[in-house]
Amino acid sequence: MNELKKTVKENKFEKVGEWDMQAKYQACEVVESKYNTHPSVYVWVVENKLKFVPVYVGKAGKGVIKRMKEHEHGFKGPLTKGGTKS
Repeated sequence: MNELKKTVKENKFEKVGEWDMQAKYQACEVVESKYNTHPSVYVWVVENKLKFVPVYVGKAGKGVIKRMKEHEHGFKGPLTKGGTKS
């Protein structure tokens, strides 16, 4: 088991999704039932060899999927359809 999976298991964290290279969020099945509408705290991590590095911590007041979609729109930029000024 790699270090990230071990740490996640030991601390009872749950993986709720992934970002692809086109800045699209893909939710895991667990999100639909547990975190879709409830407030949550989330951490983005990057695997680096045998360890992971936290790169962002945020809160999702109205569910993880809604918050990730907000991030996704922000990544598109203001000139792209669906983007934001931020």
